[in-house]
Amino acid sequence: MNIYINLIYTVFIKGHFALNLKDFTMDLFIFLGIKVYLHITQFQIIL
Repeated sequence: MNIYINLIYTVFIKGHFALNLKDFTMDLFIFLGIKVYLHITQFQIIL
């Protein structure tokens, strides 16, 4: 779980400092994808 959190922070920080809008958009999609994936897996664990 710690690896996922570090990955999210890395993508998030890289997205904020990205000079290229395309790179920022890709990082944003990756960030949201990981967030949604973690939310779904946690939801399934709860069920």
